[in-house]
Amino acid sequence: MQNHRNKSGLSADDQQIIEQMLNLREQLAYAASAGDMEKLENAMKRENWREALGYVTRVLAIMPYHEVALLYQAQALLRLGRKRDALTTAQSAILFTKNAQIKQYLQQIIDVADQPEWIEDVERDIQSKNWYAARRVLDHEISRNDTSIEARYYRALSYFLEAQELISNRPGGLYPNDIDDIEGWLLQSTSDLAPIWKSPARMQNEIKQLLEAVANLSGQINKLKGSR
Repeated sequence: MQNHRNKSGLSADDQQIIEQMLNLREQLAYAASAGDMEKLENAMKRENWREALGYVTRVLAIMPYHEVALLYQAQALLRLGRKRDALTTAQSAILFTKNAQIKQYLQQIIDVADQPEWIEDVERDIQSKNWYAARRVLDHEISRNDTSIEARYYRALSYFLEAQELISNRPGGLYPNDIDDIEGWLLQSTSDLAPIWKSPARMQNEIKQLLEAVANLSGQINKLKGSR
């Protein structure tokens, strides 16, 4: 019986043997790295990122394309503040990772690590309700790059949250000048969001939710004005 050969000159039987050998080699590599993987997982649970990176090195020395180890490496680097290294690791690993869940986690790391450096400062200012400090940074970034999606989103968010804060600080009702301020802030939010609502997928949900929240609050303010 004729034994057909593929383009590489290998017969079907030869190809099957090679695949079996490769699978066996992978299984042996997993077994050899199992102990270090267990220690790696324990280090990750304890959030000992430097220790985790040490075990990552040992696992990757045996299996350079170990998907979980590469994911842990990217996570540990990110938690240590080494964003560029985390980004490089995640971008490389996502190219050959087959596991859909791991791909999703790697993409999340890429999204975070690829953010501009100023975002952490702005988020901290917004959380502490330091609106002026946040917008000073954002205004500067927008002056440098008028199409910055992140800067426009965070500036719109800061105006919206400041409007919400003012409303919560007036349990007895808003003063006329409060309404003027809020309308101005909401108008600025809408102005910032309008040109970026068709943004990259990683920010579409956030922008859509903020647009809806701004529209709802604007409707409440309009009703309040109509009742006066």
